[in-house]
Amino acid sequence: MPIVLAIILIAITLFVTLRVAVAYPQVRSTRLLTLGISMGMIALTGLADLLSMLVTSVTLHTDWFLYLGQACACLFILLSLLNNSDQYLNVLLRLQIICSLVALCVGLLSPILPDLPNVGLRATLSGSRALLCLGIFYLYTTALLKKPTRFAFLMGTAFLFLGLGYLMIFQKYFFVNSLLVDNIGDGLRIIGLLAMLVAVLGS
Repeated sequence: MPIVLAIILIAITLFVTLRVAVAYPQVRSTRLLTLGISMGMIALTGLADLLSMLVTSVTLHTDWFLYLGQACACLFILLSLLNNSDQYLNVLLRLQIICSLVALCVGLLSPILPDLPNVGLRATLSGSRALLCLGIFYLYTTALLKKPTRFAFLMGTAFLFLGLGYLMIFQKYFFVNSLLVDNIGDGLRIIGLLAMLVAVLGS
């Protein structure tokens, strides 16, 4: 299941990134570019996670990059939805590029980084993704109530399921039967990713 999820995550987020790269020269939307960079970062975290599962000759501590990269990506999507000002979005984009480069450096250092030191830190970093995704769901829902669009509905649905998936995974650090909780969380995230794919295909 984790390998399947990683492949689906890479495929869908990479597709969204490429779709944004094609659309951006025409629409010149900074918010769209922010989404594309975020999806590209998530695709890279998925690739790093997949490599850590497939490569056995080298120990790759990719959890730092996985949690920080995905949280960073979701944070900037959320922040981009808070304000429509061009000046705000341009500053936000510059900050996102800097934070993304820092996260990439963490990813490149995976072979020499130590493992996450304790369950508390792992749970905190993992749980932050749930809060951010649910925050994005709230903002898309608010936008949907003001101006109903298919894209806002599907993206809100996507981040709802992603947030619930991450929330389920957060609970595995406190329950004995963590495999079941982990599998349910992975299933919810797959639904969220598929909803995102449908949203992008229809936009």
